Amino acid sequence: MVIREHSLYTRARKLSDHPASGVALNIDLVRKEIPVTSRRAYFDNAGTGPPSIHVLDSIHEYMTDWRDYGENWEEWLPMIIGSRRLFGKMIGAGLDEVASVPNVTSALTALASSMKYKPNGNIVISELNFPTNIYMWHLQKRHGRASEVRLLRKNLCFLDEWLSREDSRDCKARA
Repeated sequence: MVIREHSLYTRARKLSDHPASGVALNIDLVRKEIPVTSRRAYFDNAGTGPPSIHVLDSIHEYMTDWRDYGENWEEWLPMIIGSRRLFGKMIGAGLDEVASVPNVTSALTALASSMKYKPNGNIVISELNFPTNIYMWHLQKRHGRASEVRLLRKNLCFLDEWLSREDSRDCKARA
């Protein structure tokens, strides 16, 4: 198996000050890679989203390798690291800033259990969270790590503003 850099992104004029600026999504290639998008607008971005042709090919290759060689960690681990490196490149992050986790819930659980909480502080989360991902923050309150869990419901705000609003209840995160 080989990790290939996929080119659904093309160079474009400067879009923002973000580290990955100057990169635009090539929507025609996305539609070609994810066939369902030629028939409908698909907005579900969680684990139930339709896989691309590239992903299906990679899954088949992985399953064949597993069937023929068993757990082939000597080959798989460098590919996991390569995937982290490519994703980091796409978002402007270093390898040490990207983790491989099975899903968002696992990542949030690890994050919630490893954070240092401010004494008598609040946890502020967005109503845009997947419903089951809200429970772990309430669990932190139950364990005495926060005074209150607050759900932001109303207006949109940028992420840096949301992060600065420990006591605010009036905006949702918007990247």
